Amino acid sequence: MPGSNVVYFSFGGVDTRDYQIIVDSSDTLVKPVRDMERIVIPGRSGGLTVDNKRFNDISVTYHCHVKNGFDTNFNNFIAALHALGGERKLVDDRMEKYYTGIYNGVNQPGCYRKAIFDTEVQAEGIYAGYSGDFDITFTCKPQLWLNAGDSGIEVQQNATLRIYNPTNFVSKPLLLLYGKGTSSAPAYFYVNGRGIAVSVNCPYNYVYVDCELEDAYVGAANCNQYITSVSGGNFPECSAGSAGFTAYLNAPNSGSKMIIYPRWWTV
Repeated sequence: MPGSNVVYFSFGGVDTRDYQIIVDSSDTLVKPVRDMERIVIPGRSGGLTVDNKRFNDISVTYHCHVKNGFDTNFNNFIAALHALGGERKLVDDRMEKYYTGIYNGVNQPGCYRKAIFDTEVQAEGIYAGYSGDFDITFTCKPQLWLNAGDSGIEVQQNATLRIYNPTNFVSKPLLLLYGKGTSSAPAYFYVNGRGIAVSVNCPYNYVYVDCELEDAYVGAANCNQYITSVSGGNFPECSAGSAGFTAYLNAPNSGSKMIIYPRWWTV
């Protein structure tokens, strides 16, 4: 039976409140482990530490209590979760209030996890088919993704904008690039000193560049042949800290612009 810390959670839009479920989130404040290796060198004291510059996945467990209509609500709830499949957004009311990011001077509270539902669920403490308890565990990526990081930051043609990262971690943005160059003047889109050039041969008026996947596309169409890195093969990143970084574009065609979805995250 959940304790006093009663909340709700939603996974891919499937919400516990729609199934008369109350939730104890006392075991959800899990922080990831940084992935580091210790290498023992024979004949030497101590060891060598190798930092892989990443975090491991975590498991987040909610303790749930169905307060009425257990058989129907429990079965329908678990079926709805399984029907989703794949990675989904996991959010609860603590995460909705936890972190405040700022976009265009406006506070945007909240964060979420990216999770999969891949564990079995065992019900217990069932009382006359009316109420009962169960624990449910999600496998989550280590990041807490800020809602503010999903908002687009627009940079106009031939303009420079300073952007401030509200977290302590470098993020890899999603870029939406409008405009392309000419045969004599490429269109350059820069974030934090790293640039992307869009070819005049690109058949689209815009292209998405995912700096985490290092991929360019429009819908299902692959557009990697139409972009070129102008920073030694490095895709743009949003540096951490309050010092901020600049974003600008230099494009020969009117109407060119860049929208940056910074994907701020913390742990």
